[in-house]
Order: sequence, then structure tokens, then C-alpha cells
Amino acid sequence: TLLWILDRLIEAAAMLGVVAVFALLALAYGA
Repeated sequence: TLLWILDRLIEAAAMLGVVAVFALLALAYGA
């Protein structure tokens, strides 16, 4: 269903967001 797809997309976006934040922090401390 559409709601299930949206739930999957939101969950995936949240995971990518967390990974992106950690990557930016790693770059900031590494610089």
C-alpha cells in the first residue's frame, strides 16, 4: 500500500540522514 511505501522511504531517509551526519562529523574531525 502507499502508506507502507511511505513508511519504508521515511525509514530509509532517516538511516541515510544518520549516516550522513556521522560522515560529516568524521570529515570535520579529520580535517
